[in-house]
Amino acid sequence: MTNRPLRECSSQLPPCSLFPRGRGAVLGAVLLGVFTLLLLGANAPAPIGKPGEKLSIKAFTKEGPLDTWLTAETWNYTNAAQTRFEAMGVKYIKFKGNAANDEDTVLVTPAATVLADQKIIRGDSTVKITRPERGMEMSGEQWSYDQNAQTIVIEKNIRTVFRTKIPPLLK
Repeated sequence: MTNRPLRECSSQLPPCSLFPRGRGAVLGAVLLGVFTLLLLGANAPAPIGKPGEKLSIKAFTKEGPLDTWLTAETWNYTNAAQTRFEAMGVKYIKFKGNAANDEDTVLVTPAATVLADQKIIRGDSTVKITRPERGMEMSGEQWSYDQNAQTIVIEKNIRTVFRTKIPPLLK
């Protein structure tokens, strides 16, 4: 095996890798598959597509119904290990896990950072999160979603709307 020089990064070259072009593409696909398993669950298929193109990752429950779906208009790796990427035009849907594939929670943002090894999606731009059945909508900026902790944090310009009956809080 001979040592080959690393490729330099520029906007004219395809996404950079620490490996020569042929093995780097294969490694990138493998690591993206690992990301899918980490972020969306063990039953998630590897995404189809290359950095810079549209991204669509679906994960299914063990019983078969759709569990989550992450889509992005464009995306690119931001680290050499390919465990982190920036995505534009992001939509993340968490389903109820029933046969009808009813949506439970929908997260939409123009830009996000995905930290696959930590199972976190975050961003500084706006985010809108809806839970249609519960009549809840939240929006704001500087947000994060942690899949392990099952938490959503919005730090700036928070707006929450409830479209449901709320019991009296003060009597």
